[in-house]
Amino acid sequence: MSSKYWVRLNGESITDISDKIKILDVKESSPSVSVDISSNGIYGGSKFLRKIRNSLSVSIEFVILDKDMSIRKSIMARVHNWMKDGYLTLSDRPGQRLYVRSTQIPYVASSKDFTSSIRIVLTAYEFPWWENETEQIVE
Repeated sequence: MSSKYWVRLNGESITDISDKIKILDVKESSPSVSVDISSNGIYGGSKFLRKIRNSLSVSIEFVILDKDMSIRKSIMARVHNWMKDGYLTLSDRPGQRLYVRSTQIPYVASSKDFTSSIRIVLTAYEFPWWENETEQIVE
């Protein structure tokens, strides 16, 4: 099943699991940021110390287009195996990668509605920013 989006985790595309998987959308959330401040002493107000980026999440929405519930559940089991910690690459971020961990486990919600969407959330904690896939040398 073709899609204008592609999603790879550790180099393996989610659509390689089954041709019945169709990616509907890929959404990148705003980074989670915390700010450290301290009292500004006798002057009142606060003093800005630093801003820390804590995490960055990407959600992948897809469907498994098969009416047979047992086939959908079998495909979903393979999706769970695919969801390992590692480098995420996306079609809309060529040449970049993000080290992620799965933070929302997908499930097949309906036995009847085989067109209902399924969502995976992958979150970067250790390095919550996109980095180049290949090393760059600056001279």
